[in-house]
Amino acid sequence: MEEWITGRQISFNIEDRSYLALLKREVHRLSVQCGLSEKKVAEIDIVVAEIGSNIIKHAGSGEVLVMLTDQPQPPSRSLALIMARA
Repeated sequence: MEEWITGRQISFNIEDRSYLALLKREVHRLSVQCGLSEKKVAEIDIVVAEIGSNIIKHAGSGEVLVMLTDQPQPPSRSLALIMARA
């Protein structure tokens, strides 16, 4: 499940393959909400799918931390996948 650590970081615990859909859906939603281009959102979608798949394949379960960051130029918010750990 997901848990906001701070107002800018969210943690997704990946217990098994069934959690991947939630991870992908929520990170996609955050990417769109940040105003990222369709191309960037699609790239993030691929990265998230790969991270989630690798966690299940190689560790069995794990955690993905996502952070929202501010930038001085538009888009004023961006999304950074900052860590995946088993």
